[in-house]
Amino acid sequence: MEDRSNDPAGVLRLYDPDKGNVSDGGTKTLALKTDYKAIAEFGSTTYYAQVVNFNSGTNKQLTVEPKVAKTGTLTVSAFNSDDDQPNSASDTQAVSADDEDLEMKICYDTVSNIYFGAPQAEGQSVVVIAYNQSEIDSVEVVDASRGNAPADYARVTANMTAEEAWKIPNVVDGIKQCIMLNIDATSTETASGKTLTLSFYDANVDLDLSKYLPIYDIEDEDNNLLSIQATNKTIYLG
Repeated sequence: MEDRSNDPAGVLRLYDPDKGNVSDGGTKTLALKTDYKAIAEFGSTTYYAQVVNFNSGTNKQLTVEPKVAKTGTLTVSAFNSDDDQPNSASDTQAVSADDEDLEMKICYDTVSNIYFGAPQAEGQSVVVIAYNQSEIDSVEVVDASRGNAPADYARVTANMTAEEAWKIPNVVDGIKQCIMLNIDATSTETASGKTLTLSFYDANVDLDLSKYLPIYDIEDEDNNLLSIQATNKTIYLG
């Protein structure tokens, strides 16, 4: 068996029976007429991992052709609730003390043939929203379920004091998704020059060697982060 993926970062991991890795351009001798379980693009930074099952048959060389999905840059846009204009450092989201139910539209997409969240992964990806509790009382994604921040999540901005994680839909083949971000301010809010930070994590595949199963959230039962890359978006408040 030979790996012809042309992706040096990813390998074909044969885990049941355990035969180790087949690296890019590498070969592996398999027993004939044997069922194997493997994961394609294990460790890749370009493609989402995919579980593959096959029988070695009687051929001298075996070809396995999984249809892996390619990851790329996630584009995130935010729109102010008061004027529906793109949020920026020069056009901030107006926030006053005791404001409630300020809703900002957050949209995210990729280009054609690029994915955010592996098609094989079950459920949804996650956005983690970091904020300062002296300014913001709460943040939530409307009509979404709470998720968990990845085990290796770190706040991007030093003055953030809390974060909330929410499950969000994956993006398939460039189709744009939009969510509504609800913001409640504190009674002492003085948000001029303040920010929120949104960190988007994409669902991949469970990399637990004992199972290699599709996952529901973005971590497996051993708290391994199952995201190829994170995308951060700053929301400017004024």
